[in-house]
Amino acid sequence: MKKLIIIIAATLSLNSFGQQDLMVSQYTFNHTFLNPAATGVQGFYNASLMYRKQWLQFEGAPVSQFLSIDGPVISDKMGLGLLVQNEAIGVNKQTDFFVNYSYIMDMDKIKLSFGLRGGLTMFGANYTEHVAWDTNDEILQANTTSYQPNFGFGAYLKHEKYFFSFAIPHLLSYDPTSSLTLDFENSNQAVRHYYVMGGFDLPLNDAIKMQPSILMKYAERAPAQLDVNLLFEYKQIFSIGGGYRTGDSFIALTKFQISNKFQLGYAFDITLTDIRDYSKGSHEIMLNYMFGKEVKDTPSFF
Repeated sequence: MKKLIIIIAATLSLNSFGQQDLMVSQYTFNHTFLNPAATGVQGFYNASLMYRKQWLQFEGAPVSQFLSIDGPVISDKMGLGLLVQNEAIGVNKQTDFFVNYSYIMDMDKIKLSFGLRGGLTMFGANYTEHVAWDTNDEILQANTTSYQPNFGFGAYLKHEKYFFSFAIPHLLSYDPTSSLTLDFENSNQAVRHYYVMGGFDLPLNDAIKMQPSILMKYAERAPAQLDVNLLFEYKQIFSIGGGYRTGDSFIALTKFQISNKFQLGYAFDITLTDIRDYSKGSHEIMLNYMFGKEVKDTPSFF
């Protein structure tokens, strides 16, 4: 019963503040998840697969899958990419299909890019999967589907030793209290999200780099949230470290360079909220594949 109450409370929270962007902990290893302006900036093609299982031991807890493909085009002056995201929470499902585009200005040691994202989010709910006492309730005997077109933009600055990122991945708001609202009555509530991120490389010796980074997330009508991460990279072979997400969790992060073209990443979120009494945390695994052009140097975390 306690688990059921917590799940219901989490669902009501999502409905109160609008459908939130999908949560991911390994954005430090692929910035295109949050910012379309990062598309193609690395100078080679990159494909990422990610799987996240949140709140272990909770029936109906969020399960997410991500697919990202991006790379440079037209003499590396532009980037194109595809982002597909899917998440299931109980009987509710959300699937995003977005195309990313960036214009890249190479200014000697600095790359400055501006990006656009456009696509569609599909929401679905299969209420027939509910275990219900009132089996005659018409709502619990139906499936629902709705679609929301959207677009976003971002700016991204990259130096070999540091980066800065700003993005609004979904600019249109399906919230009656916000501007740029579309067809609210027939849509899931969705509010605008803002992301500001930055980080840098700090060599400690010939073999080890320290890589601090920070991410600030803000959604309209919801508290701001801060992610603070610290990684240590050894000879571009593997990275290990952790982070803290305010009001939510501690995060353990690691990444291994399997070969010149393959990277394997893993994150484990240690929940700090009351849910910790019923769940052992969240798992997230990611596989990166770099291809198309010769990858001469193993990329760092940005």
